[in-house]
Amino acid sequence: MSWTDPKSIRHRLPPGWSVTGFWDGSKLEGQLARECGKGHALHKLNVRALARDGASDDVLFEAKDGRAFLVHLTWSRATDDGYPAFSEYETLGEALSGLNTGDEFGL
Repeated sequence: MSWTDPKSIRHRLPPGWSVTGFWDGSKLEGQLARECGKGHALHKLNVRALARDGASDDVLFEAKDGRAFLVHLTWSRATDDGYPAFSEYETLGEALSGLNTGDEFGL
């Protein structure tokens, strides 16, 4: 499966969300890697940042296998297997639907 072009989902994002560019996406991917310790479900998962919420630390990531993850970054190093909090979706389409209905996090 190939990566989704972030620009292709721009029209499906809710207000306040924006697609990530190469440098911004790389920074977010690096931060996710720093935050996910060995016990975290997303530890060493191959993901690409697609979009972020400008009002929070929520980032939409896509895995190479087609799954999508909405992650609330903490901007700290890994300290707890439960953080960062995330929601997992079978497809990117499901994640985008969740964003648009406002039920993306069960936190």
